[in-house]
Amino acid sequence: MLSLRGTQGRRGVSLLEVIVAVAVVAVVAVMAIPLARSVFVSTVGPETMAKQIARDMTRARTLAAINAATDPQGYVVRFLEPEGDFQGYLIQRLDTGALVPPQRAIRGGGVGATRVHCSSPIGAREFVFPPVGAVHVLNQYDVEVSGDPVLVVEHGQVRYNITVARATGFAQAVRVQPASP
Repeated sequence: MLSLRGTQGRRGVSLLEVIVAVAVVAVVAVMAIPLARSVFVSTVGPETMAKQIARDMTRARTLAAINAATDPQGYVVRFLEPEGDFQGYLIQRLDTGALVPPQRAIRGGGVGATRVHCSSPIGAREFVFPPVGAVHVLNQYDVEVSGDPVLVVEHGQVRYNITVARATGFAQAVRVQPASP
């Protein structure tokens, strides 16, 4: 027969039960955070970055068109790369050299990092958006390069191509499916 003697009038939980529950939640959180973080970076990170770059390229074209009366030279999107992958980019007004906020850093380095580079034309680094006319694509030596520019944002198997229409300055980010073996 069960005794009900020690259970009458008991309210709440003991300190020991609270400590055990907190410890279990902490262990589960420690195991889950790295997994959730890697999933977020590999799927959302490259997409967000690619779309932001495309928006900023289109923004530079829009600024050039809106300010055509006061700024006949236009705007440039300049990618910063010490060597290899881009480390960041900025939008700059060509007549005054003023920077258009915000300048963006590209998270890079390390194993499994998101990489941003230009696949074609090789060496393309600056995209000049004049108020009227075609986009000019310049390499690191300030020489105009031919061909349609394609920027690549990739993280592991996730890859986005950013294309820039030279005639209109419209930039678009599109996910590219990895080649099957």
